[in-house]
Amino acid sequence: MRAGRRAALAAPLLPVAAALLAGHPARGARAQTAPATGAAAGAEPRLAELFTRLGRASTRPRRFVERRHSALFVAPEESRGVLRFEPPATFEKRTETPTAEVLRLDERTATVRRGGSAPTSLALDAHPSLAALARGLRAAASGDLGTLEAAFEVRLEDDGGGRWRVLAVPRDPGAARFLARLELGGTGDRLERITVHERSGDRSELWLIDEAPRR
Repeated sequence: MRAGRRAALAAPLLPVAAALLAGHPARGARAQTAPATGAAAGAEPRLAELFTRLGRASTRPRRFVERRHSALFVAPEESRGVLRFEPPATFEKRTETPTAEVLRLDERTATVRRGGSAPTSLALDAHPSLAALARGLRAAASGDLGTLEAAFEVRLEDDGGGRWRVLAVPRDPGAARFLARLELGGTGDRLERITVHERSGDRSELWLIDEAPRR
C-alpha cells in the first residue's frame, strides 16, 4: 500500500489504525471474526437487555466531542462533529472541526473523505486490528451485541444506580497487537462514551453529547 494512502486513512480511524497502517502491511489474511447480529446466543442477560435498549435508539444521529490522549501531546487533541448509524451496518463519523472529514465503516470497507478531496478506501479483512475496531464501533453505534461478541470478549460492569460500562477485549491475537480494549459507557439506555485504548497506552475518547438534526 502506498504511503500516502496509509496517511490518508490513519487519523480518522482512531489511533490503533494509525499504528497498523504505518507499520503493518496487508498480508491477505482474514481477521478472525464470525458473522453475527443482534443479541448473541447465551449472552449474559443484563448485557443482552442493555444492548436491546441501545438498539432502539441506534438510528438517531448524535453530536460528539472526541479527545485524543497521547504521550506525544501536551494537551488532548479535540475534534467535534456528528456520529450516525445507517442500517444495516454502516457507521459514519462526520468531523466538522478542526478539519472537515467523513469516515464511513461498513462490513468490508473503511472510507475516508477529507474536505473536497476524493474518497480513499481500504479493505478491512486484511487488517485484523482495523477490522476488529470497525466491528466494535458499528456495534456500539447500533446496539448490536452479536457483532461485538464476534470480535471481542465482552464484560458488563454497573454501579447499581443506572450507570454502566462495557469492556471489550479483542479475541484475535493480531488485533490485540495494537488494540488493547474498547470501552463503552453510559447511563440507562443511553450510550455516552466510546473509548479506544491502544496497546501503546494512548487512547481516544468519543463523548456523545446530544442528538443532532437529521440530514
